[in-house]
Amino acid sequence: MLGIYLAEYAPKNWVTNVVRTAIEVLSSLPSVVVGLFGFLVFVIQFKLGFSILVGALALTVFNLPLLTRNVEDALKSIHFTQREAGLALGLSRYETVKHVIIPEALPNIITGMILGAGRIFGEASCFNLHSRSKCAFIRFHELESNVYRKSFESNASS
Repeated sequence: MLGIYLAEYAPKNWVTNVVRTAIEVLSSLPSVVVGLFGFLVFVIQFKLGFSILVGALALTVFNLPLLTRNVEDALKSIHFTQREAGLALGLSRYETVKHVIIPEALPNIITGMILGAGRIFGEASCFNLHSRSKCAFIRFHELESNVYRKSFESNASS
């Protein structure tokens, strides 16, 4: 829906530029960052525990900006004469988008969905973090103190 709005209805101003930039930034996040986001939000904040559901929610957050950008690009790839033809036939802007533009862009949208699904299937670190099948729980405070102690010991021996 956001991709359709950005491609067809959004005015060209600084707000839409900020939204497009935010979508670009979010779609380029590595899966480890998204996995930690899912851990902090879904496991710790919402107390959902470690499960496949939490991993799927984190991957949904990971995939939405990518699909939004894909839909926007697919709709923008349709030539302006298609829009003009729908409007010339007496269709409203909404009907033109619904009955002319989206069916024309559907192959590009489906291709982007398949490529996005391939990207998601390849991101296993997000599920590894949330499934906790054989992953040890990360204790950051212990890790930090161990790193500090090791660096202090190496400096003292020098």
